Amino acid sequence: MKKTIDIYDNFLDYHDFLNIRNFILGQQFPWYYQNTVVYGNCMERDNTDIFQFTHLFFSVDEGVVFCSNMFELLRPILNKLGAKTILKVKSNLLTKTKNPEYFQYHKDFTYPTAKTAIYYINTNNGSTIFEDGTEVQSIENRMVIFENDIMHTGKPCSDESVRVLINFNYFDY
Repeated sequence: MKKTIDIYDNFLDYHDFLNIRNFILGQQFPWYYQNTVVYGNCMERDNTDIFQFTHLFFSVDEGVVFCSNMFELLRPILNKLGAKTILKVKSNLLTKTKNPEYFQYHKDFTYPTAKTAIYYINTNNGSTIFEDGTEVQSIENRMVIFENDIMHTGKPCSDESVRVLINFNYFDY
């Protein structure tokens, strides 16, 4: 059975979208350096051209729960997703690259019934590509939702200063 990849443009109403975008792209939003893009990829650690800035909003890891004080900012997205149990929510900021290349394919988690959703904060020529060849362009206020076990990867942009998105891993039941 073919796995589904659902794409929704103008996912949030414009007011909610602007509130989230302006805060995340604002000067007061805390970003943290990460020397890899795909967690646990040792080859990326040796390449100083591969890095990103992240903000972890929420995570359940081995029974330990972390929750950023900015988590409530995302309530309109979580409500619209129908997220019942959240595994992880993380924002990624990738800087402009002259010759963008895709990163390594990966799965965010290995829970077969969980979902992954990617919410794009700004429009740029970066993208997300899936193992079946589907490519989703980074367009602001776009959401792509897919089953957690679908391999996917991302590509940074070359036309804007940054590519910013929020990654959600959750159960909707």
